Amino acid sequence: MQELELEGQGISYDSLQEISKEYDENKALRLCDTMKKVAVAACDTEDEKAAVKDMTLETLEDFGILSKAGRNPYPTRAFDLLTDNRNRAAKNQCALFKGLTRDLFIGQKEFDGPIQNQVDEAYKFVLRHINTGAEINGEYRKDTYEFPITAIREMIANGVLHRRIVIFHCR
Repeated sequence: MQELELEGQGISYDSLQEISKEYDENKALRLCDTMKKVAVAACDTEDEKAAVKDMTLETLEDFGILSKAGRNPYPTRAFDLLTDNRNRAAKNQCALFKGLTRDLFIGQKEFDGPIQNQVDEAYKFVLRHINTGAEINGEYRKDTYEFPITAIREMIANGVLHRRIVIFHCR
């Protein structure tokens, strides 16, 4: 109900100020640096990399990651999730089950920390546990996964973003 009330006011939960947290400019600048590195790493060409703009404190404010009260910046819940993530409920749990009934665990892992790191770790967990094959083209071999890996990453990222459960059924 709270989420719906906030949404009706044009406010997101993540953009609310973290009242108990102090603003740390060095942490904010490190987040800017990390966000730019991630954006550059996602580029395919040198032209795309050159076009990536620097992240600034103002950009963090525009994204709702920082907020201002007067002239003073304050961290939001999104800022906490992207940096320290002290929210005990904001974690990812991955499990591998024997069969489809989810009665018997074969492997289980829990990831906490910044949510972008959780996405990376959950992605690696899934890749370690899905079937792989190989495609031979002439004298070259290319390993392939049973699912498109871009779709896997997208499903995990969307699950984290929308706070939903994602289940993969593998053979």
